[in-house]
Amino acid sequence: MAAWNIFGHETTAEKLPAELRAILAEMKRERVAFEALTNAARDSSQNLAQLTQPVTEAQKVVSELQARVKSLERLVPVLATLDEQTENVAKVSAVPKRSSLRLRTAPSSCAPRSTSCAACSNRRWR
Repeated sequence: MAAWNIFGHETTAEKLPAELRAILAEMKRERVAFEALTNAARDSSQNLAQLTQPVTEAQKVVSELQARVKSLERLVPVLATLDEQTENVAKVSAVPKRSSLRLRTAPSSCAPRSTSCAACSNRRWR
């Protein structure tokens, strides 16, 4: 066994009184227990570090989604106004009006669906 300089001179465990040997044995057991606790704490710390990475990524995604929701919330009043305007335009366009613009009928020689006819030099829409 190793020698210790406890009382000012080198001593081995066998030379120590029985009471000190019991204390020394208890200290060794505590050292082993604390070493196991330290290793467990180190492992737990590594596991925690691995778990925090996905949580951090999820927090980033959530904050991006919150920003998108806020921008959508800002658009709601604009969309409501556009909806009202669309309804008003639909109501106005549903009322028949007399128009000064009339569709001329093209001769049968005109190409269908064209906007002008080369044969008659007339524009179809005036």
